[in-house]
Amino acid sequence: MKVLLISNDNSLQTIFDNYKCDQQITKNVISDITAPFDVLAEFYSVKPSVIIIDDDFIKPHTEKILETIRKFDKEVIILFITSNTSFELGKKITQLGIYYYCIKPVTEENFYELLDAINKTITKKHLTS
Repeated sequence: MKVLLISNDNSLQTIFDNYKCDQQITKNVISDITAPFDVLAEFYSVKPSVIIIDDDFIKPHTEKILETIRKFDKEVIILFITSNTSFELGKKITQLGIYYYCIKPVTEENFYELLDAINKTITKKHLTS
């Protein structure tokens, strides 16, 4: 499983960096580019099975980036993290096939449980395919 975190949030990056995962999981981070084309280029070069998008980092381009990713990759699991509690944002984003929608702050325990569950699901899917 390849996991791509798109965020410059130090606490989120620390949680991600400290995630103890098996050797079959590859972790990548985009923390220094926010231009939509560059984010998409990096996404396509990594080809992750899971993408964690920090809305606070890439807004106002979040929706367009998600639409483009979903258009070309229907299978990628998208985890959406934001500090925006707006109901309107939730309505727009969840229509884009988001697997998990989270309002900051993110706890280590919940983050690790979520990634472990996704890993088990992906592993099981590959074993039965």
